[in-house]
Amino acid sequence: MHDFGCPKIKPSGKTENGERRMDVRLQDILVMKKSHPCGSDRWLVLRTGMDFRLRCCGCGHEVMLPRSKAEKNIKKILREE
Repeated sequence: MHDFGCPKIKPSGKTENGERRMDVRLQDILVMKKSHPCGSDRWLVLRTGMDFRLRCCGCGHEVMLPRSKAEKNIKKILREE
């Protein structure tokens, strides 16, 4: 199975801070509520800002999502510490 550049990392603590924006950083792995059609629910963060550029850790497909839509669908943030 390919990992498409997704590092092996451990989960960080809680991610939601009330109404503030989530602390999503480059090279974080986002575990989403719904899985991609390839079966993976993990995405590597390639770009942050008003939009996120994400790469699927299962098949390597890249997408750009508005921050608001992406944050609604994040279940967990995995980060190297």
